[in-house]
Order: sequence, then C-alpha cells, then structure tokens
Amino acid sequence: MGAGSRPPKELIRVLLNNSVIKLDDICREMPRLNWLDLEGNLIETIDNASFQACHMLTVLVLQRNCISHIHDQAFSVMQKLGELDLSNNKLMSIPPNLFILLGDLLQLNISYNPILELKDDHFDKLHRLKSLSIEGIEIDNIQQRMFQPLKYLTHIYFKKFQYCGYAPHVRSCKPNTDGISSFEDLLANIVLRVFVWVVSATTCFGNIFVICMRSYIRSENKLHAMCIISLCCKWPQYCRKLSAVLPLRTQQPGQRIEAFNQR
Repeated sequence: MGAGSRPPKELIRVLLNNSVIKLDDICREMPRLNWLDLEGNLIETIDNASFQACHMLTVLVLQRNCISHIHDQAFSVMQKLGELDLSNNKLMSIPPNLFILLGDLLQLNISYNPILELKDDHFDKLHRLKSLSIEGIEIDNIQQRMFQPLKYLTHIYFKKFQYCGYAPHVRSCKPNTDGISSFEDLLANIVLRVFVWVVSATTCFGNIFVICMRSYIRSENKLHAMCIISLCCKWPQYCRKLSAVLPLRTQQPGQRIEAFNQR
C-alpha cells in the first residue's frame, strides 16, 4: 500500500496532541497497525524498542514533538514504511544508519530541526524516494553527491533557493526564487519569445552594419568611432547567452543556469 493510500480505520492509530512522553513498543497490541500519527506530543527519545512490533507500518508521523535522540536501529523493522515525518523536532544530528533499511520510503520530511550537518551518504539507500523535505536546515556541507543516488526524486524542499543548484535532476525544487532571480522561465509566452528574437536579430544586423560602415568611412573623431565599434562588438556575447536560455525550457533548472553561465 502506498504512502498516500489511507488504510481501513482499524489499522489507523491517531494520538494527536495527547501529551505522550515515551514510546514502549507501541505496536505490540496492534501488530497489523498500518498508519500511526503521533503529531504534537512530548516524545523526547526514540529507542530501538519503540517500534519493535511495527512490521506493517507504512505511515509514521512524529511531527511537532521534542525528539532530540533517535536510536540508529529505531526504524529497522519498518521495511514497508512509505512516509516518515520527523519535522519540527529538536534533532541536532541524524544517525548514520537511520534510513539504511527504509528502501521503500517514498516521502521523507526532516524539516525544521536544528541539524548541524548532513552526511553525504545519509540518503544513499532511499532508492525509491520521491519527495524530500529539508526546509529550515542550514546545510553548510551541501554537495551534489548527497542527492545523486535519489534517481526517482521528483520534489525537494530546501531552506535556500541557492541549494536547488545541487539537485539539478529533480523536477520540482522549492523555494524556486530568492525574491530576485527564479528558476521559472521569464518568457514563457510564445509571443514574447518570438518578439525578443525578432528584436535581437534586428539589433544584431544593425550592429553589423554599423561596424562595417565605421570601418570604411573615415571619421574625424577616431576615439568616438572606436567606442561605437567596441559597443557593437559586445552585442554577440549577449545573443549567445540569450540563445542559451530561450530554447531550453525542457531542461532542468540547474542545467539551464549552468548552460547560461558557460556561454
């Protein structure tokens, strides 16, 4: 059953805002529990026995607790888990092997934790992951290596717009703007795109004409003539950069920016 499919009511347990402090093998009396929501409680620690009998769990929500420590093997029995939400807790680090057996995980949310560092191999075993949320986390050591193993990742959520450049293969990256620049095409309308090309081509031919005429016609002020020719020669550089952006709407945002910078 996928993370988005809601199971029968008898397989769901919701303990929302119940002041739960400790988890002692919560699935022992309900071994077929499929959906567990513990949002908004007071849980501080998750040890290796907290979910010992939760073999059938596909959705686990631990959002808005006080979790500061998770045992390395806390989720090892939940190999059918499809959605895991650890957002808005007090985690300062992620155990290196925490996700190693969660090969079926589709959605992971660790946003808004005071995490100081993410290891470059933290997500290596999440081969089926489609959505990753790490909003509100400053990733000083961020690199493309962290997200390269996530071949099926389609949505990623960062704290900063600049981080999106480290996951160029992901179709949807948020935030998609820093308030000034954006990954979205500024000329999405075909009429505007054609108009820009017409104006660019006309200006380019006009500059070529000016360069040719200035080369053949004698000018009393040679410095003035050289300045005009120099300005005209700068235009082809702009044309090349323009051609790098306008035809590439089908490319990923990171690839489009890289192509623009290279040209």
